[in-house]
Amino acid sequence: MLNSYTRSLVNRFRHLYRSMLKSGNPLTKPSSIPYMTDSDPRLAAQIRRIWIPAGRSGTRQTLNLMAHLVRRAANDPEFLGLTLELGISDLFPVTSIDSALREHFVYQPESYEIVRTPQFMLHNWLTQGWFSGDCDDVATMAAALLLSFGHSAKFVAIRYSHPTEFEHVFVESDGFRIDPTVPIGTIHRELERMTLEV
Repeated sequence: MLNSYTRSLVNRFRHLYRSMLKSGNPLTKPSSIPYMTDSDPRLAAQIRRIWIPAGRSGTRQTLNLMAHLVRRAANDPEFLGLTLELGISDLFPVTSIDSALREHFVYQPESYEIVRTPQFMLHNWLTQGWFSGDCDDVATMAAALLLSFGHSAKFVAIRYSHPTEFEHVFVESDGFRIDPTVPIGTIHRELERMTLEV
């Protein structure tokens, strides 16, 4: 049974929920979502809480935090070495990264914004075969992998229905959009976008 908050997320992000059910991943079935990200006992001791304001300034601060985590991972020799174990193609790394993320990422809703480090997500990916989070987490991971393979990465935060708050973030690189939270080819009807080159 879904709690009221999870139900509200499912209603707001129906496209994600439908794609999660189609994937057959046990974490995505309504009766088996045991907790939201922020109450995950595996994460509780690792969460560092900071206050981020609402609106544009909060979005800019979040994007800057994500970019900081990406640059730190892309300069971490251990992270760089472990990315080689993912089987990313050297010939087409951007599309290969998108495909790998789509195969191994599990969307997990949050009641509070939590941004995971690429190192944490990579550890889960290599030990569990998957990693979880929401759009900012997978965007952070995508950008870290792109930089690791020598490609550019730009965060794109969009507002598509809310009057003041940005609602989604994804990554663009070399003219290609990486957004494993939606089906390939999804077109967002953006009211506003905010970008940050990593």
